[in-house]
Amino acid sequence: MLNLVILGGGKGKRLKKYFTGSKILLKVFNKSLLELNFNIFKKINKKYLIINKSQIDIIDYLKKKNISGLNILEEDRRLDTGGCLYHLKKIKNYKKKVFLIIYGDLLIDIDYQRFYKFFKKTNSKISLIVHPNDHIQDSDTLEVKDNGFVDKFFFKPHKNLNKISTLALSGVCLIKGSILSNIKKKKLKFKSILKKNKKYVSAYETREFIKDIGTPKRVEWARKFLLRRDVSKKNFKNPIKTIFLDRDGVLNKEKKDEKVSDPFNFTKGALRSLKEINKRNYIIVIITNQPGVAKGYISEEKLKKLNKNYINFLSRKKIIIHSLFYCPHHPEKGFKGEIKKYKIRCNCRKPRVGLFKKAIKKYNIDLSNSIFIGNSKTDYEASKNIKVNYLHIFGNSKVSYIDKKFQFSSFNIAIKSYFKN
Repeated sequence: MLNLVILGGGKGKRLKKYFTGSKILLKVFNKSLLELNFNIFKKINKKYLIINKSQIDIIDYLKKKNISGLNILEEDRRLDTGGCLYHLKKIKNYKKKVFLIIYGDLLIDIDYQRFYKFFKKTNSKISLIVHPNDHIQDSDTLEVKDNGFVDKFFFKPHKNLNKISTLALSGVCLIKGSILSNIKKKKLKFKSILKKNKKYVSAYETREFIKDIGTPKRVEWARKFLLRRDVSKKNFKNPIKTIFLDRDGVLNKEKKDEKVSDPFNFTKGALRSLKEINKRNYIIVIITNQPGVAKGYISEEKLKKLNKNYINFLSRKKIIIHSLFYCPHHPEKGFKGEIKKYKIRCNCRKPRVGLFKKAIKKYNIDLSNSIFIGNSKTDYEASKNIKVNYLHIFGNSKVSYIDKKFQFSSFNIAIKSYFKN
């Protein structure tokens, strides 16, 4: 049985500008974070709130709002994020239970049942919700293996931002009660639990709405955001609009004599346009053919490293790319140094749509309200095959097979036109 645990012991020292008291009582849009989170997870029967015994304001608030169904677990002294989980051992048969842990200063709307299914499928002891973010400098991040389990953790403070992943821990996780046996009643950071159980920790990547608003700057952002949008639109149950992008020739300059294009050679205004997309209710997915791998111009390992550095660079520019999917294959033989295993007719090389389908499944994409921006006939044909609206970036001259009103001289101009209309 699933049990909800809200960690509400934060003092809210950084939020004194807005109010005095426990930060879980901070009002974002006429409701406190506690009330908002309680409502999101109201279908979970067993709910627990861990607080410090000095937080009388929370008890008074629950009585005043007539919020029932929360089991209060009080700590005598603050034991840090990991240490406070010690109190879950007070629950009968805790070892046989699964706990959904939510940090109290989160503004959140997720399909937690889908997350729970992932947890059971991977048979993890701990499963973390992770997402790409644009403030990796103050985030704990990680790298994930192909099987969904954690490969590396990058805990703050970071010595070198260039080398870390952009997949950040969100403050939401599922844990099996059995791991609580090793938690003693002492101050303990959650990262210590993760390090100790690393081989049993999986990562669930989502594009859903999870924001830590524990600082004044983030509170101001959240209040403005809620006035403009409904956060529930990003719940996985609701399809999301997406801008699919080819990379070479769209985001960066592409030269015919280049064996492997330099993705950092951005076209004019490209970074500004990517930021503009992030401001809207869209996610960004890059889908690119990289035949240089099959032709022997670059190893797949080097390409992966290049892609990682690319996503990292954009993150530090405050740009979130949700996924970059690439095809390393090329069906035609006869290139000096070519790699035979990549010389196949695959389903992922555009104009085939294997990578689009992968993205659609991963993010639940609203294809009818999404677009693909490319710069080749292959891209155009892929858009027709997957049935998504298409905008074309032309090189020296416009092409005859696409209506002129859907052709633009640059990615920057295409985005301006798209959002204007």
